[in-house]
Amino acid sequence: MNWLKSLQNILDQNRLAPHDGMSITVDVWNRAHNHHADQLRAALLATRGWGIVSGFEVKPDTNTRRIHVSGGIAIDPEGRLLTLGERTFELDESGTTYIILKYENLVRVTTDAQHDVWEVYKPKKIPNENEYYLELARINRSQVNSAIKIATNPASPGMDELDLRFRITIGAKIPLQLAVVKVDTNVADEHLHGWRVLAGEVAYTTSRPILIDEYTNQSLAEDLDQYDMICLVGRDQFNLDTARKKYLRNYVKAGGILFYESCRQNLRAYPSNADRAFQDWIREEAKNEGISNLQLDPLDASGNYDPLKLTPYLFRRPPRGYDDPNPREFKTTRAIQKGTILFSNLDYGCAFSGRLANNNQPTRTDLREIFEWGHNLLALASRRLR
Repeated sequence: MNWLKSLQNILDQNRLAPHDGMSITVDVWNRAHNHHADQLRAALLATRGWGIVSGFEVKPDTNTRRIHVSGGIAIDPEGRLLTLGERTFELDESGTTYIILKYENLVRVTTDAQHDVWEVYKPKKIPNENEYYLELARINRSQVNSAIKIATNPASPGMDELDLRFRITIGAKIPLQLAVVKVDTNVADEHLHGWRVLAGEVAYTTSRPILIDEYTNQSLAEDLDQYDMICLVGRDQFNLDTARKKYLRNYVKAGGILFYESCRQNLRAYPSNADRAFQDWIREEAKNEGISNLQLDPLDASGNYDPLKLTPYLFRRPPRGYDDPNPREFKTTRAIQKGTILFSNLDYGCAFSGRLANNNQPTRTDLREIFEWGHNLLALASRRLR
């Protein structure tokens, strides 16, 4: 698909020159009006390019072969503005299936009049290079009845996993929304300041707005679905009442990302009382979901895969934070419904503010590793399921 060739073809079109006595035939009418449509197409291609402007998210139905495509707006490689509402498909073939957005001219049988319409469809093979389309996703199916899943590793999807690597997106970047919740009044102010520093750095380097709301354990409200990630910060205590725990439970079940970390300023004990209380609560929630003896998986250098260690920066293990305990504990689980739970005793919040324990000054290497890890955390938040 050569969109530059499409742009040149549009610009090469001659405008119809009207004159007195001209017969207004269907062809003349179409040529006159198509000129304005062509100029709009040229303007969109020249200033925005082509791709998905907003929406068209592809998600699998739980444990089925159905997928959902949300409504959205896109510009195709010929500059046509495309819009469509939500659709659901049941994939009934093995092998590679492509979910594609393609403009088509169809004839409405009832009036025998031609209308420009388009639709999402799933061809058995990808269209040839002379056809214009937008790829939304592809899935390599192992068998007809296999369930479709979210890719464990988005950079290298496996069989029966959604492959979103070939999506082209354009347009304004949607702000990433985070909530930082102090579940202990002894949490240092530097911790919250550090998250604001990280948000500013990531927004500057990626041009994506990062919005942070701050809460206490008493001010946390029920409507949490707007947040891509919620960071709970404890130190000596983990104070959350039953109602707030229910809000967070529902958030995780809906695909939310819950990140707990210790504030380590002037704190010596490993683990802290707050660390123990958080992990006990998570195990209790898992037990309520029928998961006994839940173990959070460590993100260490043992070779176990997790997208958090790979995107956008490559890590063998999580870097040091404000403190550098031995062992470093950064754990995760995705066992509770669709959500992700992270646990850290490294205190990245205070480290993002440029401080280390015992009044040590971070080196340039320390700061680079800490902020690159922050990029990875926010990249994970940007992939939050809804």
